[in-house]
Amino acid sequence: MKLRSRKGFTLVEVIIGLFIASSILITTLMIAELVTKNKISERLFFQAFDANFNDVQRNCQIKHENAKIIFSNQSGILFYKNQVLVNKIKIPKKLCLASYHQINITTNGYVKPQTINWLDNSKNIAYKQIFQLGWSGYKLVEK
Repeated sequence: MKLRSRKGFTLVEVIIGLFIASSILITTLMIAELVTKNKISERLFFQAFDANFNDVQRNCQIKHENAKIIFSNQSGILFYKNQVLVNKIKIPKKLCLASYHQINITTNGYVKPQTINWLDNSKNIAYKQIFQLGWSGYKLVEK
């Protein structure tokens, strides 16, 4: 009896191979989506802070006003211009501050260098918000 040699895969083998590959791809995409979905609230929070911080700093430079930003776990982030509350941002449930903090912005928009530590639910440092000397703003470092 002579065995014939095969030059390719059968239809069943191709279907099984495609099924395995698509299962791996779908599982990977679902895991990636869960990881990014958990950080969306944090990303939106820091984007809102960035927009408000830049607005307050610019207004201080243009109108020669003082401003302050208060960081508190109880009240969130409060933006004041000339002792008047102009905006409030709620801190996401997955983040909290290591301690109460206040940033003063001078009439020329100057901010003194300082670092604010943001903690996750297990009290580990999740982010460091580093305010740089002068008018250069801040950078956010994820741990």
